[in-house]
Amino acid sequence: MQGGQGDIKHWAFNDPIRREGNYKDAPPSPAEYRALSARMVDLHLVMLAQNARASGGGNITMVPTQAIAVGPLQTWKAEQVSIWQAGTQDNPLGQQLTALMISKRLVDSAVPMSLLADHPNVQFNYFRGGLGSCAVEMHEENVHPTCTRCDASLDVRQRMATISRREFMAGSLGVAGACVAARADEPRGPDVAAKPAALAEPAGPTVIDTHTHFYDPTRPQGVPWPGKGDALLYRPVLPVEWEKLVAPLGVTGTIVVEASPLVEDNQWLLDLAAAHKPRPGMQGIVGIVGRLPLGESGCDGLIARFAKNRLFRGIRVNAQSLFAGLDDNAYLADLERFSELGLTLDVNGSPMNGAFDRLARRLPGLRIVVEHMGSGRFAESGPEEAWRDAIATAARHPNVFLKVSALIESAAHAAGRPNGRTDAAFYEPWLECVWEAFGMKRLCFGSNWPVSARAGSYADVLGIVRPFFAAKGREAERWFFADASRAAYRWSD
Repeated sequence: MQGGQGDIKHWAFNDPIRREGNYKDAPPSPAEYRALSARMVDLHLVMLAQNARASGGGNITMVPTQAIAVGPLQTWKAEQVSIWQAGTQDNPLGQQLTALMISKRLVDSAVPMSLLADHPNVQFNYFRGGLGSCAVEMHEENVHPTCTRCDASLDVRQRMATISRREFMAGSLGVAGACVAARADEPRGPDVAAKPAALAEPAGPTVIDTHTHFYDPTRPQGVPWPGKGDALLYRPVLPVEWEKLVAPLGVTGTIVVEASPLVEDNQWLLDLAAAHKPRPGMQGIVGIVGRLPLGESGCDGLIARFAKNRLFRGIRVNAQSLFAGLDDNAYLADLERFSELGLTLDVNGSPMNGAFDRLARRLPGLRIVVEHMGSGRFAESGPEEAWRDAIATAARHPNVFLKVSALIESAAHAAGRPNGRTDAAFYEPWLECVWEAFGMKRLCFGSNWPVSARAGSYADVLGIVRPFFAAKGREAERWFFADASRAAYRWSD
């Protein structure tokens, strides 16, 4: 979907709801806004003035007062949203404001364009001559030194007044991981903004492992998993051990996935993360994916409780329970709360039962992560056709991501031997399949450590995926090891 940005900070063909009736004092919530479908609207007065200026010769009576608006519901079905900023439809402040909010994941329906922060693939294209700069005139008699409101306003105005066009290109556009660059594959004349250097280079040494497990069987309450008979896994597995293992390999942070169904084990992980001090140069635990009893009485309160912690980024379910839950109104209501709160749903299991497709259609604003390569079978015969088809179907939805995880142990299981294959070439057919389906920006690295240690070392886990993504280029490596995880889980440094 391609369009421009309007004076009222909305994207083309997605006119906002008028501020009247229930929305007189406040705009609709992001969740309400995203639920809007295509409809006939009376155009905003500012929109009429903009249309008259752009295509009506300045005569407001020459432009239509109604239009069919494409809703956010349709927008979220688009694989990519492309915004053209010519500088004639919105002012420099508006262009900078929306780019900043989207790149920083700041969602506020008072700035409708900012809702695109939750879309996985937004691209801004700029006409260099239309970028402009922000400037203000200061009238001292209108500023009250003792007025808190004026002081705050003055601070904002003073800072905005210092932003030049050059600084905007190098600053707002240069936020790591933000898709706000001119298309690299399109011809450029002297008036088209070139790709900023900050986006052309990798974001740095950040490598996020999106799937680890931490637990401690020596706690008074013990752990429901792993079992006492598991000689490899039944022991304390804690961040200090993981950091010592991965630091020499260049991994800097992790998202921990809760394997326990006990509600208070979510809190145990959050407390563990809060108490842990990462090694210098490492981010440590950047997020927690918990477990909550979706659809059960009181789950709404648990969601509200844990969502207050910035490290709580979502929950995990299995594909079978998700399939059953999609016919349960209470289960769906809890998932809708997740979507409204900007949380993520991890799903463990194969997408072949259709649950991923149904949920992504039902809640296009909910970010869904398919764990462990969608439970693909890594046999000598290559990827199975049914798995290929299921992956392609899930990937059609822009809100669905995939973890490239559990490869080495899956290969060991398929071969019926304790160790998995470590030759990277063996895994290429599966990697190429998910690359073709999901593209560069929706594949995340995950180790599944310490479970992966059954079949190979952590170095082996990295060694079977690094050559594939290195061959795709430095930008692909950056997305796979860092930026896609941030897009999927909205974790912050």
